[in-house]
Amino acid sequence: MDIRTWLHGKATKINYVKMLILAIGILILGIIFAGAFYQLPFSFLTTQISDLGMRPTNPVGSWIFTVAFIFAGIIIAPHAFYFYEILQPDAKRVSKLSAACIFVAGIGLAGVGIFQAGLFDPVHDTVSVMAFGGIGLSCFLSIVPIRKKMKQNAPWPKLWQVILFYGQFIVVIIITAIVVTTASTNIFDPTYAFYPGVPIDYSYYPLGWPPCEWSLLFSAIFWAFGLILMSPNKKINEK
Repeated sequence: MDIRTWLHGKATKINYVKMLILAIGILILGIIFAGAFYQLPFSFLTTQISDLGMRPTNPVGSWIFTVAFIFAGIIIAPHAFYFYEILQPDAKRVSKLSAACIFVAGIGLAGVGIFQAGLFDPVHDTVSVMAFGGIGLSCFLSIVPIRKKMKQNAPWPKLWQVILFYGQFIVVIIITAIVVTTASTNIFDPTYAFYPGVPIDYSYYPLGWPPCEWSLLFSAIFWAFGLILMSPNKKINEK
């Protein structure tokens, strides 16, 4: 595979599928091994994603977490150009914005690995918003060209594909928004006990946030992978 062609979104679909599988594999294996070394009790219900990257409570696993997120983010970011190629020429400006958000999400994911929670909280929070916000906004923006394709009876996407890949992600986003905005109780994150002097604001998270955060991560991966899978082998605007 020619790297320059891949970076410009002009490679074949199978190459992007392979690279996305590689990124997802690195991310999941990184989470698994980082979780295995985590020195506090691990649970998807109480452990935040970023907790695995905190060195005082995960001295070995945090390095695995860092490397995995950096590499996964770097691999995912260039997929933005392929997203644009498959979404356009329908709603070209919105397609460009949607693709740009994918790029931002990839950079944000790498940033989560670089800027450790507990030490770089303001920056860490910013790149986390870039990662989750970028992928979420990309999903909502891409609905515009996707809907246009369906109204024009384009070869893709099929209704069941939209319901499956978009539906699950949108439901998770809505549930997360409800949980975060209505949570009346904040829970202390025990990992911050190892960081004396950390502002109290960063030491608490809304009740129910960890499972929502994990759900967002895996749901976003499923959506992005699904969008590439349901795209045609050749771009429909090619002759």
